[in-house]
Amino acid sequence: MWDSDLHGGAAVLTYTRPPENVLGFADLAELDQALQHWADDDRARVIVLTGGLPGYFAAHADLGDVAALVHGRVTGPHGPESWPNALNRIIAVPQPVIAAINGQAWGGGLELALSCLMRVASPGAHFRFPEARRRR
Repeated sequence: MWDSDLHGGAAVLTYTRPPENVLGFADLAELDQALQHWADDDRARVIVLTGGLPGYFAAHADLGDVAALVHGRVTGPHGPESWPNALNRIIAVPQPVIAAINGQAWGGGLELALSCLMRVASPGAHFRFPEARRRR
């Protein structure tokens, strides 16, 4: 789901998971590994995270993964620890990590963007924490 290319001194990690770029546990584990790869590569002076689908940076957490977690049915080798592992890796890599937000960054996608040192937003970017609703 994460493609990475080196453009000059920038390692660009592009997230593509149709149809809406939702972030699953396995996707975050893959991001963690990609960040570690580039952290150890002297050619990368900056790391850029961006979305590969029109209108989406990273939509939100994969609600299927969240539901499975709630019901005690996490499947696969990657569980909820992939979230803090990936976000902590963003903070720990020696290069600055920039979120190039080119669409929807909601919930977990916004958490991903906020963990980066810098955020650059296109005119079509929008941000929201839908889980934070006002209640009376």
